[in-house]
Amino acid sequence: MGNLASRTADASTEPEIVQIDRSEIPEAYKNVFVSEDVIRRAHGDLNSNNVTRDESASKLNEELARQQQENKRLQEQIKAMQENSELQQRKTEAAAVSAATTASVVTSAEAYKQQSQKNQEDIKESKRVFEETVEKVEKQFFNRQKENACEKNEKDILDCFSKNPNKVLACKNLQYPYEHCISVFNAAVLKEKNTSAPMNYDSMN
Repeated sequence: MGNLASRTADASTEPEIVQIDRSEIPEAYKNVFVSEDVIRRAHGDLNSNNVTRDESASKLNEELARQQQENKRLQEQIKAMQENSELQQRKTEAAAVSAATTASVVTSAEAYKQQSQKNQEDIKESKRVFEETVEKVEKQFFNRQKENACEKNEKDILDCFSKNPNKVLACKNLQYPYEHCISVFNAAVLKEKNTSAPMNYDSMN
């Protein structure tokens, strides 16, 4: 019996749940008043939300500023690389022009050297032919006579060779008088053979 009384007392202490439909609320009670404490708490939540939004905006601005600095740094690096590439290209072009100029100068110098060597060879050949002609004439005619009829011409040529080494062409104007003397001497020798008359060497110069 004691247990039954205890359960009855516990049941009587539990609050009774009452459900009220909105349509059953009188019009006078539909306007609900909020206490100042509730309003302060609501304002506090709003301020907290505002602080959170401000912090997010500040962080976003900082990130944007950092990204802008990074983009600026990358642009400067790209610009420096482009300038360096252009500088290298100009150096390469200048080196190519210099090499071409040097090659042209070397080619011209080599061509001049080759032409000079050819001229020297031509001069040596002309001198050789000329000296062979002199030697041949001397052996053919002058050895037969005690007197060298063209000795003066020969001496003039040898003196010219001595004064103008490696410049045979400078003595070319002496060739004709010498050859003329030889021709006259040759004609005189042939005439002597045919007539057996003594030669007049004075008329040869």
